Amino acid sequence: MALAGPAPARQPSGDLPALQAQRRDELARARRLRADAAAAAVEIAALDRRLQTMVDDVAAGDQVLADQRARLAALNSREGALTRDLAREQAASGRLLSALQMLSRRPPPPLLVPADK
Repeated sequence: MALAGPAPARQPSGDLPALQAQRRDELARARRLRADAAAAAVEIAALDRRLQTMVDDVAAGDQVLADQRARLAALNSREGALTRDLAREQAASGRLLSALQMLSRRPPPPLLVPADK
């Protein structure tokens, strides 16, 4: 008695080598893609390390810059104080010089005069 229904489909034997070659090609392609993915992962890790190094360098540079700005502000404050002190000393020296010049032009009258004159 014959079974009713479609007969199982069989592929012609001529397609088998082509399918095997295609499978080999796909496996090789998959290996290449996995290798490329692994290489990309290594490169990404290296780039992440470089980026972190750059971020650390920028942070260190920012700290140095902040320290230099603070020192500059302190120096500007000191310069202002020294400039004020210098102006005050110059004014005092100017008054002293004026007084000395006036004395040299008109000497003060003698307080004690000898009797024989």
